Amino acid sequence: MENWHSENLMRIKKSLLWVFSQDDGIVANHSDGVENLLVVKDKYLVVLRFMDTETLQLESQVSVPMSGIDISNPLNLLGAYSQVMMLSLVFKPHPKKLYMLGFGGGRVPMVFHHYFPDLLIESSELSEGVVQLAEICFGIVFDARMKIALKNGREHLATFPERHFDIILLDSFSGMGAHPNELSTVEFYQLCKSRMTDDAVLATNLIDNNPYHQQKIATLCAAFNFSYHYEYNGVTIIFASDVDNFSQDDFRKKAVEIAKQYQFEFPYSENTKYLSACDTETFASALLQDESIESLS
Repeated sequence: MENWHSENLMRIKKSLLWVFSQDDGIVANHSDGVENLLVVKDKYLVVLRFMDTETLQLESQVSVPMSGIDISNPLNLLGAYSQVMMLSLVFKPHPKKLYMLGFGGGRVPMVFHHYFPDLLIESSELSEGVVQLAEICFGIVFDARMKIALKNGREHLATFPERHFDIILLDSFSGMGAHPNELSTVEFYQLCKSRMTDDAVLATNLIDNNPYHQQKIATLCAAFNFSYHYEYNGVTIIFASDVDNFSQDDFRKKAVEIAKQYQFEFPYSENTKYLSACDTETFASALLQDESIESLS
């Protein structure tokens, strides 16, 4: 196990040599005709941003960082949302199969791939440019355990057998930060549940910039027996499972144990202070369904 970790870290660092050698500023620029993808380097920090091609010169049209890596310490997750999504391990400490919908720079898959040598990671990403930049600038090396499909994530998930995944992570946004409504419907969560093992967990990254934000939370909470809400400093993560009913103290104790076991390079158990069981009354709202989401655009 120790050999695997050292060899894999060496492989990651080797794959980052090109971006490490670049001068600060824009180191990669990919356009697909709709969005412009920019990778910007500032010393050891490398970030992926999106920009509308029609307003390329307008600073206000550049997205917040969608992925970021410290190339001097690539296993350190910089984004709060990515750190929090790793709390899915509290539910499934020894996952065998994981699905990541929305790959981006591949920061969370990289960390799972490194710390869990037996874990199979299946991912989907719509943008070929994003995947290319993940390989060139973010140290991603695809192999037999780290797989990617350039497909619609919902359609791709439906191709897998039932009761297949231990963890499903949802992190899908358009270039300028819009979350797809079709990934928050009753029918979509029914699909997710059908592809999850009985004791699996689902975690989704949501941003409070959508008029249906509360409905999205309510729809997810209604789909599972237990749900947990993380919200702090603009980050919203919802965890959902059918088998666990943690108190906040229990959740934190388990997170502390996991942090000690793996010695992550980023804050882990500290994030539990902002997590609590979902209050169904607080998030009571009409549920989103496939037949109605077209009217929500």
